[in-house]
This record gives sequence, C-alpha cells and structure tokens, in this order.
Amino acid sequence: MATQKNAFDRFARLYDWEHDQYLVDVDVYLGLARRFGGPILELACGSGRLLAPLAAAGFAVTGVDSSGPMLERARSRLDHLGLTATLTQQRLERLQLDGTFRTIIVGLDSFGLLIKRSDQLDALRAARQHATHDGRLVLDLANGNLRGAVEPAEELVHDLTQPDSDTGRPITKFVLRRPRPADQLDDLMFFYDEQDERGYLKRSMVELKLRWFTRFELELLLQSAGWQVDEVYGDYDLSPFGSESTRLIVVAR
Repeated sequence: MATQKNAFDRFARLYDWEHDQYLVDVDVYLGLARRFGGPILELACGSGRLLAPLAAAGFAVTGVDSSGPMLERARSRLDHLGLTATLTQQRLERLQLDGTFRTIIVGLDSFGLLIKRSDQLDALRAARQHATHDGRLVLDLANGNLRGAVEPAEELVHDLTQPDSDTGRPITKFVLRRPRPADQLDDLMFFYDEQDERGYLKRSMVELKLRWFTRFELELLLQSAGWQVDEVYGDYDLSPFGSESTRLIVVAR
C-alpha cells in the first residue's frame, strides 16, 4: 500500500465536483471494453468516474490508485449505485496484483502524473505483466504535438464556477499554469474558492506537475516497455490522429 502523500488526497471532493459531469469519454471506454473484453483494470482510477459505468455494463472491474481518499470516494460511489469492484491502493510503477486483464485503461491525462521517465517505463512494464496474451492497453492524453516553446511564461485563468452538489453554494476554480516546454512539463496550481455556511470565503490550493507527450515519444515509450501500438486516435469520436487533434489516444497490445 502506498504511504507517500498524494496531492489528490487534499481535493478528492473538489475533483468530483469538477469531473463528475465529464462524460465525453465514457462511451469510448464502454465501446473499447466491448471490443477487447474483460476483466478490466483501470490504473489511476481516482474516484471511480469510469469504473462505475464499466461495472454497470456488466464487466468485472479492478481499480488502482495511489490516493486513499480518492478510493474511498470510489467505494462510496459504487456502493451508492449497488455496483461492485476491486479497489487497491498502489503506485502504478510498483503494481502487484493477482490475475491478468484483457483491457487496461489509463484515462484522462493520468499517465502524465508520472514525471520521471523511469517511472513511466516501470508503470508500462507493470501493466504489461498484468495483461492477458490478447490484452490491450488504452492511454488517453492531451496531444503534446500542439505544444511548443512559444507559450506564456505564466497564465492565470478562471476555469469553472458551479454549485457544490452537497451545499448548493458556488465554488470557483482558478488555474495558474507555468509551462516548462524544455521539460515538457506544466507546473499547475489550482485555487478553489468556496463559501462556508456563514458566507465567509475559503480558498483551497493544490499544486500538481503534469507531463505532456508527443505521439512518437509515447509510441517509443510503449515499444520500449514491450507493447505494440495498434491504434492512434485524435479525439473521443475516435477520428484518426492528425495535426490538429486535441487528444492523443493510443491502443497498444
């Protein structure tokens, strides 16, 4: 079990506030899961946003995440829906599970949380060790080919304002981004402003680093870890990857 502190421990509730309505990728994973079959393993599963619809579709699902609070929210989500899944707290680069899986998912930029090249390769090799002979790995990342050296040194943007589903009071999120193009890295600070029951403003802050990848870099990483790239898509419509694609979705075997 992971003991190192995880930034997501601090804002698991706020992560759900932001991402619970993010549904654009759900049908993609349901379709791929039907193509490749179960059991399904989701790495960096977080609070179960993808696990729940996959379990509801009848697949045997296992979720792994390094954040205990995120996994607790996943358990609550699944219990509330009357669904079951195996949930395990581990780091992806040190993955050790019983059994193998036909579909392995790393969704919504989660692979970019692995900053070191050695950790990226260890995670991909560990995933391969947990794949069946006909298993598939699906990675979903922002398209790093659109990134470059001509970027603002720093930018603060208003990302989102919407009600808290528990209290009805508004929460506002700001994002401070400091790109480091030479390192293919974004230093991110998330600011969440919310009111308490007395009307006083409370601000929560979380810092993250997110690595971005170009297409052939990602393919080389996969090949170095023993995977063969089969399919590359540029968005959640599974259109062919191109120069203007917003996503980099890779299916490997």
